[in-house]
Amino acid sequence: MLATVNFISNNLSENLSVSRLQKISGLAPDKLQKGFKYLFNKSVNVYITEKRLDKAAQLIYETDFNVSELVYSVGFSSRSYFSKIFKRYFGVLPSQCVTNPQLINKVIAS
Repeated sequence: MLATVNFISNNLSENLSVSRLQKISGLAPDKLQKGFKYLFNKSVNVYITEKRLDKAAQLIYETDFNVSELVYSVGFSSRSYFSKIFKRYFGVLPSQCVTNPQLINKVIAS
């Protein structure tokens, strides 16, 4: 399971479907899902989404990427979907954080 988690972390911009991760891990899809539920108390897809959002927040702080560059660099294909889930996860729009990177620090710290 650790190898799968590391693979996810190192390949966030790629297609990380359960079927692909199942092939990489050698686990059946249900075993993979159960392992993530046991270790992280969330599904594989939720885990990946949260890791992508965390990486986007890090990139906002560390780079001058605009929202479109963020979207694709962390593996999302839709800017509108990314903005919607970013706001749901962090409580602010990514465009607000790009304009004022200190916002992301306040959100993460609270």
